[in-house]
Amino acid sequence: MYQTRLQLFIWLLLALVSGLAILKLSERYFIKIDFSEGERYTLSAQVQDSISDLRDPLIIKAFLPLSAPEPYRQIARHTRDLLIELKSVHPLLSLELIDSAAERSLAEKEQLVKQALEFGVKKSQISTENQGQRILMEIPFGISWARLNQRVVTAPVERIAEIEYQMILALQQLMSLRPAQKIAIAQGAGEPDLINSPLAKRLESEGELIPLNLNQSEPRSDLDVLVILGATQSYGERARWMIDRVLCDGGGVILALDYREQSQLFPKIWSTRHTGLESLLARYGIKVHPQWFISDSEHPMPAPLSRDAHDQVIFAPHPLYPQAVSSKHPITAPFTELTMPMSPWFELPDTAEVLLSSQASALALRALPGLDISQAREQKSSSLGFPLAFALNMQLESCLKPPASEFASDVSRDLKTLVKSKEGVHDSPLASALQSRLVVLGSGRRLLSSNRLGLELLLNSIAWARGDTALLTLKQSRKAKAKIKLSLDQQRMIQWSTVLLPSFILLLLTWYIRRQRT
Repeated sequence: MYQTRLQLFIWLLLALVSGLAILKLSERYFIKIDFSEGERYTLSAQVQDSISDLRDPLIIKAFLPLSAPEPYRQIARHTRDLLIELKSVHPLLSLELIDSAAERSLAEKEQLVKQALEFGVKKSQISTENQGQRILMEIPFGISWARLNQRVVTAPVERIAEIEYQMILALQQLMSLRPAQKIAIAQGAGEPDLINSPLAKRLESEGELIPLNLNQSEPRSDLDVLVILGATQSYGERARWMIDRVLCDGGGVILALDYREQSQLFPKIWSTRHTGLESLLARYGIKVHPQWFISDSEHPMPAPLSRDAHDQVIFAPHPLYPQAVSSKHPITAPFTELTMPMSPWFELPDTAEVLLSSQASALALRALPGLDISQAREQKSSSLGFPLAFALNMQLESCLKPPASEFASDVSRDLKTLVKSKEGVHDSPLASALQSRLVVLGSGRRLLSSNRLGLELLLNSIAWARGDTALLTLKQSRKAKAKIKLSLDQQRMIQWSTVLLPSFILLLLTWYIRRQRT
């Protein structure tokens, strides 16, 4: 009797050890069938190719809210699955996953935050709803990638389609051991302080943020992208020259323009704000009509109007928030619908690529005092829809002449030899050789506040302006249809089955052998 129990114990122990060994081997050697729509749970070839030449250890430490309510739980678990697959691709990758949303004591939470900061991952504030109640969590959320003496931290994402994009950005920077690209944020004309805003984490994932006062800062030739968002004051000659110089140096410029402001005394009265960039845009073949605004009462999008007693934002359809139609350009291809609030009327050159356009039912209105479209003095229609956002890829033949005050500064000495007395412009040796990229969005501040896709549009514009067109394809929806649709409970059942099935089979085999012997 004692010998029989000992044999049973040994068989159970062997089954357990064998099951654990199989699970351990399955982390490196496995076959995966992706049934999801667009095969989003399979790493793209671009991500796998980015580490094909890895010769040094790459350490990944991921702080993910795996236990948080939806939608962050789904995003975190999707990120976890892709990181596990990435680790299996190359033996020099090491991965540590930490559930930053798990239940912890106050001391443990403080220790987690301290540990995350050591790896460059900061706290993020995420807001979710559970059973009608708003839950606010402030937890470490991000991924630290380290190779040799360089570290890159990817910021939290809000869309599954953006996970691989952030992964390959970090891997490319680590593999090439290059510094982050420089993204200048315009200041000096009442623009919002993006660098110290909650949006900074998302923007920093695209490159190093540099404040640039267009009226006072010294010009820089090392900028990759210049972002100008929602100025409340008109730009002058020096600012126009600074913008033009970035383009002449082969950089990218993003202009998110706000032309319409609401009267503080009379809430229903609107006035036109001139940005001072109209003459600069005319130089590139773009005509702006600031007095005209695009309205679409047939396809209005919701706008945040006020907050209720529970501090929840109240949304309502707004005729000056038209529904935008996305083009197949890399910047807007990932979007199905988007809002472009209070955009002016643009006339574009043939070389411009329309990113977003209004529906054919939209109207261009002039002298509209409030929201009642019937009160507009003039209106125009377009069978093709009005352009709301567009991009230009161009080679400038000449650059603007710097203001007279710049010749007295040491910074502009190199420009003296380039001055051309004819027609007030100067030749640039870079102008004929470098491609300049310009993105113009018909809305600025309201674009970011209208919905979360406004920020995604800005981030995509930054990526395109710095030349990462191929990377943007990772954000686009893949065409493969779902082979099978599984609910969340079914997915969990399959996940647990893959863990328990090997041990169960071994136990069943043990029982069968013992029965045959008996």
